[in-house]
Amino acid sequence: IRSYERYPLDLPITVKANTVSYEAVMLDFSINGCAIFIKGENALDAESDIVIESELTAFLPESVVHSIVSIEKQKQGHRFGIKFDQNIEMTPQLKHALLEKTFLATPI
Repeated sequence: IRSYERYPLDLPITVKANTVSYEAVMLDFSINGCAIFIKGENALDAESDIVIESELTAFLPESVVHSIVSIEKQKQGHRFGIKFDQNIEMTPQLKHALLEKTFLATPI
């Protein structure tokens, strides 16, 4: 059971871990985490320190820390569950951006 609403997305992102950058997709977002997909192989694990850059970055606190809490191998790559170290404040601007991105990501 989820504690917070998840917004389905198809948002291009960059995941940075140490000196390596991965082009990825954010699959969903909630105030306490997100799901991302990285195509192909990668060197990430639950101990990896990561930074996620996306169109949503401007709405998030600069101090937010991303932790990998799950990794699921899929046919085309890996799906990662990401937890934030703090709940993100759902500002009107963030909610508007999420609803717009959700609309664009959701097939009619």
